[in-house]
Amino acid sequence: MIEVIKNYILSICIVGLVSSIIISLLPNGNTEKVIRLVVSIFFLLAVIAPILTGKFSFSKIELDNILKADLTEKKLENIRLFNEKASLTASEEIKEQIYLLLKQEKITVKDINVTITNQNNKFTLNKITVSSNLKDKEKIKKIICTKLNISEEIINIEVDE
Repeated sequence: MIEVIKNYILSICIVGLVSSIIISLLPNGNTEKVIRLVVSIFFLLAVIAPILTGKFSFSKIELDNILKADLTEKKLENIRLFNEKASLTASEEIKEQIYLLLKQEKITVKDINVTITNQNNKFTLNKITVSSNLKDKEKIKKIICTKLNISEEIINIEVDE
């Protein structure tokens, strides 16, 4: 549909250019008025002929569909970008909360990784990995589970020596 509109506009431009050249080359006199009329009618026919023949129609439904398809693609891209940012923000917030909790308990943390997935606009906390030098893995898990209400199954503690 966009290609048809492009060709239509290009045709009008070419006919307009040719009409302008013909009119500018006209000699002054009685024939000038007649030739101007013929060129004007030719230009008018070039503009309306595709519409009258049905080769080019401005159907409201077609235009709505084109606009909706374009908007839908943009909306989907915006939703995808929003979800990525939301997932990243949530991940960073959880990391910060875990870091502060463990710092209050005087536990040194080397690294925290949080994995969040998004399926059908539903975010799921899949895995938390905490690297620490404290050998008591269960103590770290218990702090995170009780304070943040997170399931113990998704928490992985790595001890660095």
